[in-house]
Amino acid sequence: MLGQLSRHAEVLASATDHTVVPPIPCLGYTREPMAINSRNLESIVRDFTTRLVAAIEAQTSQRIRNIVSSVLGGPPRWIGASKTEARLPSPSRKLSDKAVAARKLQGKYIGALRRLRPAARARVKIAAREQGVAAAVKLALSMK
Repeated sequence: MLGQLSRHAEVLASATDHTVVPPIPCLGYTREPMAINSRNLESIVRDFTTRLVAAIEAQTSQRIRNIVSSVLGGPPRWIGASKTEARLPSPSRKLSDKAVAARKLQGKYIGALRRLRPAARARVKIAAREQGVAAAVKLALSMK
């Protein structure tokens, strides 16, 4: 196949104004031999370059989309999304003072449990169930 293509390229390279170019059977090109003149050759080259440019632009834009989506962690929201899908997530609601205090106490409880051995940890967990998390934190801190 490569030999046929190189022979075809040689014929094209040595083409004059009215050279007859044979078909390339290995590429599935079975049309009759085509007479090449300068106008015909120009239109073929122009058509080829426009198709090539369009293919390269499509590949480049797809690569850019892939890079952007990988950097942003998924496909961009504005591409093909409806108005409801394109909406940005709402900011998280402010926690109440009671919730903030509960989370702080939970953090202290978990931190105190991590430092304990398994037997002491079990005692602190029982205290948390029976007496509450605040009492369990005090117990765990006293067991150091």
